[in-house]
Amino acid sequence: MIKAESIDVENLPNVLIEEKSNLPTDSGIYLAIDANNKVQYVGIARGLFGIRGRWCQGKHHKEKELQAISSIRIAYILIGDKELLPEMEQALIQWFRPPLNREFLPPKTQFRGVQNRTSVTIPESLLVWFQDYCKKQKRSISAQISFMIEELKDQEERNK
Repeated sequence: MIKAESIDVENLPNVLIEEKSNLPTDSGIYLAIDANNKVQYVGIARGLFGIRGRWCQGKHHKEKELQAISSIRIAYILIGDKELLPEMEQALIQWFRPPLNREFLPPKTQFRGVQNRTSVTIPESLLVWFQDYCKKQKRSISAQISFMIEELKDQEERNK
């Protein structure tokens, strides 16, 4: 496993965001990096078309925000074992603390606009499992649910 602190973002293979069609079709971790070598966002791609597919099949959910920052490039680390991707993504997020990975923003700035609170009833065993899952993802239950809903929404929009 790659150690996050050993990653030198300046030396990772990368393409400018405008040239995203040149990204590899392999699975891996991608980092959106600005002109000052600050990591703005970290994500994973494990689908059929890998990192390129994550960026080129429809709009990436952070692309608009990233294009507002000058000279964004997408760096990547190819990872063959898809089982390792979530753990590695979280390690890189913890290390680089990218501002667009919103689980690291202060709570009051995490969500823009109106927020709604809801409650759900789920079996105790499922709740215990989900709490453990959230700890592994290093997200609160609320942040994990929001993340999953956004992922589903993005997936549905890509499939239109």
